[in-house]
Amino acid sequence: MKRVPDHPGTGLTGLTAAKIVLIYVFFGVIWILTSDLLVSRLSPNSTIYTTLSIAKGWMFILATSVLLYLLIRRYAAERNEIEARLQEARARAELYLDLMGHDITNMNQAGIGFLELAQEQLKLSDEDRQLIAIPQHSLRNSTRLIEYVRKLQRASAGGALRPVDLGPALGSLATEYPAQDGRGITISYAGGSCHVMANDMLPDLFTGIIDSISRRSAGPAAVDVRLERTEAGGVQYCRVVFEGSGWSCPPQAKEALAYDRLKGYGKTVDRDISMYLVRELAENYRGSVYMEDRAADGQDGCRYVVLLPAIEK
Repeated sequence: MKRVPDHPGTGLTGLTAAKIVLIYVFFGVIWILTSDLLVSRLSPNSTIYTTLSIAKGWMFILATSVLLYLLIRRYAAERNEIEARLQEARARAELYLDLMGHDITNMNQAGIGFLELAQEQLKLSDEDRQLIAIPQHSLRNSTRLIEYVRKLQRASAGGALRPVDLGPALGSLATEYPAQDGRGITISYAGGSCHVMANDMLPDLFTGIIDSISRRSAGPAAVDVRLERTEAGGVQYCRVVFEGSGWSCPPQAKEALAYDRLKGYGKTVDRDISMYLVRELAENYRGSVYMEDRAADGQDGCRYVVLLPAIEK
C-alpha cells in the first residue's frame, strides 16, 4: 500500500474556493487602484493614456490568469492529497476489519464446536443444556453480525445492476430460509413475476427482512409474502409485502429504516443491523423500504413493504 507523505513539500494550507476568490478580489482591487494612478501620471496626452490603458488591461488579464492557474493548481493538489489519504485510511480500515472478522469468526466456530461436543458427550440435565445453549446463541449472533458488516461493505461499494426477476428470488427464500434458520419461521409465497434492476445481493435484502422478523418474534412466526405490481407518481413499481402475526413493529426498527447515515453516526438507533443492510440495498436499487402496523393499535402484527422500480422484460 503506497504511503502518502504526512507533510508534502508544498504543505497543506487549507486553500478553498472562497479563499481563491478573496485573493483574486484583493489582487484586482490593488491592481486597479495602483495601475490607474500610474497610467494617469505617465500619460502626457489622451493618445498615450489610451494606449497605456489598453496595455494595462491586457497585463491584468495575463497576471490574473497566471494567479488563478497557480491557485487552482495548488487547490487541486491539496484535494488530491486529501482524497489519497482518505482512500488509504478506508483501505486500512477494511483490511483491519477483514482480519478481525476472520479471526473472530474462527474463534466463534471453535467455541460453538466445543459447546456442541459437550452437549453430545457429557451427561447434562435439561437445565444445563439450556445454559450451554445461551453462549451458543451469542456466538452465532456474533458470527451473523460479522457477516452483515461484510455485506454492508459490499452494498456500500455498489456494483453494476442487471435485470432480475423477483419471483425466483422470493421462491428460493420461502423454501431455503426456514431450513437454515431453525427458529420456527414459516414462509408462504403465492408466486409471481416482476423484473427490477438489481445485482447478486438482492436475496440479502429479503433475507435481512426475514432475519429481523425472526429476532422480533416471541415464538414461531408465520410470514406471508406477496409480489404485486403497483404505480406511484406515474412510475411502475414491484411491491413486495411481508406480513403476518407473531411479531410487531417496534419504534426502534422504524427509526433504523429512517436512519440518516450522514447525521446519525455515533447515535445508537437500533441494534438490528439487518435493517441498515435492507435500506442500503433498497436505495442501491433506486427503491425504498418501510414498516407499518397492520392495524392502528399495533396488535395485529407488522408489515414490511419493499418498493423497487419495475422494468419491462
